[in-house]
Amino acid sequence: MYRLIGLILLALGFASSYFGLPGLLIAVLFWVLGTFFFARSFLKK
Repeated sequence: MYRLIGLILLALGFASSYFGLPGLLIAVLFWVLGTFFFARSFLKK
């Protein structure tokens, strides 16, 4: 479940990075959250 959320957040980060500088700031936020959820999915095992 966490891995799926992480992948969705990472995909949203890549999508928003195409919308210039404001999108890039949002993309960084999505990447941080996505990485956190993705790492947490491995730690919970």
